[in-house]
Amino acid sequence: MNRPITFRESNNQSFGYSGEFKKMIHERPGLIELFQSLTNKLVNVGDEVSEGDVAIRLFDIRGLTIPGKDLKKTPYFKVNIGDKSFFVKSCPGIKELKDTIKAKDNLANVIGVKVVDAHYGFSDKNGTGYFVSEWVDLPTLEAAHKRIPEAQFKQIEARVEAVKTILGPAYFDTRIGNAFYDEKNDQIVLFDLNESQSLLSLPNSEKER
Repeated sequence: MNRPITFRESNNQSFGYSGEFKKMIHERPGLIELFQSLTNKLVNVGDEVSEGDVAIRLFDIRGLTIPGKDLKKTPYFKVNIGDKSFFVKSCPGIKELKDTIKAKDNLANVIGVKVVDAHYGFSDKNGTGYFVSEWVDLPTLEAAHKRIPEAQFKQIEARVEAVKTILGPAYFDTRIGNAFYDEKNDQIVLFDLNESQSLLSLPNSEKER
């Protein structure tokens, strides 16, 4: 079941949030502004910065080639706030939030498959924004492949292919590199869930991020 998300949308900005995330923001006035200020100091993968009990690490920068558009670079952050950890992605967050929720609904009855728990998505009128989800401290299936027996890996990989069939071709980036693997519970946890139409509609200003 999806965590309940409240949406607020206007011509200038759109966002959605879980009750848990809203509570945390209310308890920490200025948290989003602090995040934006601190991430401006992070340039290279591995860079870290902190203030008080908020710590942020730039752990990846992914490039995505979209037909008809320039290469889009997307920074990924791990954000620790007190004793909680979050994954934060610089992107048109409201789109990824909605696409993640839709995927979670469509995969709700698939055994051995989970979709990452989303907390927040924000986009301004230019499409710039953030997506926030739980931090999953697991290896991707792609990374776990090295220590999983090949026959077992093929079975898990087939599960990812079944997910791709259920979600359809619009979720073009569903792959083993975008799926964590929980060996203890034999469960894949999907992330980076975007429908291609959402990406193809990005404004030009987003291409430079």
